[in-house]
Amino acid sequence: MTYGGQILTLLFGSGGIIMYLFERKSNRAKLDRLLEENKALKISNETASVDKEKKLMDLYQEALDDLKSRYDITIAEIKMDYQKKTEELENEYKAKCNQLEQKYKSMVDVYEDRIAKMQKSFDKRFKNMQARIRELERELESK
Repeated sequence: MTYGGQILTLLFGSGGIIMYLFERKSNRAKLDRLLEENKALKISNETASVDKEKKLMDLYQEALDDLKSRYDITIAEIKMDYQKKTEELENEYKAKCNQLEQKYKSMVDVYEDRIAKMQKSFDKRFKNMQARIRELERELESK
């Protein structure tokens, strides 16, 4: 029985070595599976990163498109405001021209009336003076 302890040690020891070999194969398979999962996760992360970048680019493009449409709308509004203001100024100018024309016509009428009255007054005085001169000439001739 001197060899009994060694046999038992050999049996238990070789069982551990055999278990190690089986476990090694199992661990190697787990490691390979984990490496594959890691690769898949890296690819998934890269895809997600690319997707995020694509979404970000789409957001920027949408912002640029929106900016262009808002710019076009703003320019159109400015043009409309400018045109409206121009029309208002033209109408105001025409109205003031009409007012001045009316004022000028009324002034012309007033002055024409004054001139006509002065002409009549002058003619009347002139006739009176001619009549007075004739009277004085007659008086002088009669003396």
